Amino acid sequence: MELKRRPGLAAFGAIGEWIVVRRQVPAWVMDPEPYRPEIVLLMEPVTGLVVNIKAFKPSEPVEGLAGWIADQVAGLPRHGDRRRLRTNDHELTPLLREELAGDWDVVVAPTPEAEEALTSLAASLTAPPGAGGHFADGATAEVVGRFFAAAAPVFRSSPWREASDAQVLAVDAPQFGYEGACLCIIGALGETFGVLVYASIEDYLSVVRMAIRGAPAKGPGVLIFAVNFDRATEVPRRLRQEAKSHAWPVERGGFPTISHIDPDALLRPVGERDYAFAAALLAALLRFLVEHEGVLRRRRAAGARARSS
Repeated sequence: MELKRRPGLAAFGAIGEWIVVRRQVPAWVMDPEPYRPEIVLLMEPVTGLVVNIKAFKPSEPVEGLAGWIADQVAGLPRHGDRRRLRTNDHELTPLLREELAGDWDVVVAPTPEAEEALTSLAASLTAPPGAGGHFADGATAEVVGRFFAAAAPVFRSSPWREASDAQVLAVDAPQFGYEGACLCIIGALGETFGVLVYASIEDYLSVVRMAIRGAPAKGPGVLIFAVNFDRATEVPRRLRQEAKSHAWPVERGGFPTISHIDPDALLRPVGERDYAFAAALLAALLRFLVEHEGVLRRRRAAGARARSS
């Protein structure tokens, strides 16, 4: 993605300063392999004019980004003997100083002027969760159907009646990239029902510590895989229509959905692999609940007695 520079820039850059910002895009590119691109945005801070913006793959070397920026700023208006380029990117700064030596002052400082443009870009790239349906990112009806078939009995068993989110279960599913992961069951408070999977116990504890501190955060800080059960009225219409047309089993009040949540709270696209993992996960959880009936209830009761003593 690249936007061409507008003609007639001589009227801009009156103070001889421009800003450059690098930011991860709040969206996923799915072809050929899923990745979140980075954008580099060049703008004039007083007028807010975005001179150019380009997306890069995260695997591209940072030297390539610096070279592209140097090429773009070479044609910007000159006011006085020197020009200033302001960035908040500590990794790019030394490379830009080398690329622009003798002609630009490259300084590290906040770039709040770019936030409005970045927010507008994020809004244009972010679609509501579920808006594209179950098959938008390559999942097949067969695999999604297995997920629904595995979800219905878990919802009927209501494990959150006995378990709390302080009780975690170990998860090993190397075929899906999970080893030493942990699962917690949510819904003990009667509000949000489902299961959360963290890549490690350390990730789980980091979220717990964040909740205890009550510190504001833009996201969980770690990757989370979630299966939620919601009222049908709270689920996007397209998801409901697809479930009905394929006759997938849905328990009243327990429409199952999947979320793959990035550390900054962006939802990843959900595809075939995610539905297959969720189906296997829920089937294993149901087996555990049947084979170890009452173990979560006993541990929860023991914890309650310990807190009251």
